[in-house]
Amino acid sequence: LSRGELARWLAQKAGVAGRKFTREAVDAFLESAGPSLQKLVMELDKLFNFTVGCEVITLADVLQSCPPKMEENIFAIVDALGNKRCGEALAGVRDMLAAKEPPLRILSMISRQFRLLLQARELMGRGCTAREIQGRLNVHPYVCQKITAQCDNFDYDRLVDAIGSLLELDVSVKTGRQEFYPALETYLLKLCT
Repeated sequence: LSRGELARWLAQKAGVAGRKFTREAVDAFLESAGPSLQKLVMELDKLFNFTVGCEVITLADVLQSCPPKMEENIFAIVDALGNKRCGEALAGVRDMLAAKEPPLRILSMISRQFRLLLQARELMGRGCTAREIQGRLNVHPYVCQKITAQCDNFDYDRLVDAIGSLLELDVSVKTGRQEFYPALETYLLKLCT
């Protein structure tokens, strides 16, 4: 279903349950749950149980009851790094670990994000439009928008250094020379300086 169809479906389900969503809550809920109707139904049931007695479901309700997608967490971590808010980035990593995300998956997503940033920076330097960048990176328009916005936080050399350091970190963790979290913490602290 399209995003508009999903929003109408969500409004219908809420109406049947005697509820309604604020506009921001609809957007956040659909972003969090994704396009899978099966997951939407499960998350909606959880949200309805969380908000028993509330007629209007707000953004705060959605944020408290529906965990963000991993990609959103990675965006938040990289945004924090770009703005030199290392504590916030580390908190994001700790939250992902607490949510039982495998450490190497977290590392691969952070690495992917920095590769996309480097590719986007190069394409922007060549004068490519946002649509061209999206096509060449083969990412969703929302992801492309986030990536191009994050490019302002990193220059080319810093992105190249970040990717090289992530490779070293990956090898150290996989060979058992370093534990994941302390190694990542050291990496993030260096990146924020």
